[in-house]
Amino acid sequence: MRKTTTVDIRLFSNDTDVDRIMKHSSLIPSRIETSFNLVDNKERKKCNIFVMKSLNEFEKFQNFLSPKVFDFRGNFLILFLNGEIEEIHKIFNIMWKFQIVNVNAIFAKNSEAISMVTFLPFQNSKCSDTTPMIINEFKDGKFTTNKFFIEKLENLQQCPVRVVIATKSEPYIVLTTGE
Repeated sequence: MRKTTTVDIRLFSNDTDVDRIMKHSSLIPSRIETSFNLVDNKERKKCNIFVMKSLNEFEKFQNFLSPKVFDFRGNFLILFLNGEIEEIHKIFNIMWKFQIVNVNAIFAKNSEAISMVTFLPFQNSKCSDTTPMIINEFKDGKFTTNKFFIEKLENLQQCPVRVVIATKSEPYIVLTTGE
């Protein structure tokens, strides 16, 4: 018996090929949605798979990226059909501006391999870097490593950090003295 995993799938493309692939996949979507019917419910989406055909399609989709619908601390996987690495760089830049860090993209690098890329925003002498870097490849029917969503915020590499102090919210800790 095949092991299956249930995930929320956010489907932007109304693509019959994607429907056919999902029917034969070990991933069982709990819900397939287009950007035009994203459900704004109490539970924000933490595990997301987006299927995109082009940068233009993603730029339209970004209007639907909202912290009311998506947990920006969750994982985001972009299946980029017909994508180029430069377009993925632009998508990563958009996601970084939304403060979405746990994002990977999968695209066909050539006819023999499918690449999984991500970005490391904090590297030696580079801050806010969204340059795609390959973290895994699918060759000969399997992934070459166990790396999928890697830790990105462990070491900020001495990059400056902006701190915001809210003045109109209640504090997390309230000091009370004995009376």
